[in-house]
Amino acid sequence: MVVERPVMYLEHEDWSPRYEDTFFTVRLDRFKLFASLPDAGADGDGDDDDHTAGGKTNFPAYYYEIEVFCGRHEPRTVFRRYSQFKWLYEKLPKNLKNGSIVNERLVFPPGSPCLCHSQNEEFAKNRSEQLREFLKDALTRKGVASQEYVAKFLELDFISSR
Repeated sequence: MVVERPVMYLEHEDWSPRYEDTFFTVRLDRFKLFASLPDAGADGDGDDDDHTAGGKTNFPAYYYEIEVFCGRHEPRTVFRRYSQFKWLYEKLPKNLKNGSIVNERLVFPPGSPCLCHSQNEEFAKNRSEQLREFLKDALTRKGVASQEYVAKFLELDFISSR
């Protein structure tokens, strides 16, 4: 039996594992400083394309830990860095609907003002909060959660590969 990739996003506070595999939610509340590329995802396939989708590859770097919940499956952890969130932002249509509001722009967290800017734990914590709000805002926009670029960013195809 082939299971369809999840395409409907629910906010985490509305989430329940009783939902079918077509529903998913995410939680982003942690980050880690990596000296090298994080290990492959839970499936262990080692596909570097999933880890570098639109992202930079220099280290050390802060990665933001996104837990992806879908149906009754175990949560999947995906690590993404700021440049990968920016890749996702650039893939989004320029005019998105949020309920009845048209042309309301998504707010994307600004980059570091200069290369000399110190990226410490406090910086990463603040950026984590900003990225969480950006991701929530993007996924609640009509039609965004079902897009291929979202599936790639969140590695949503893990459901159909089991």
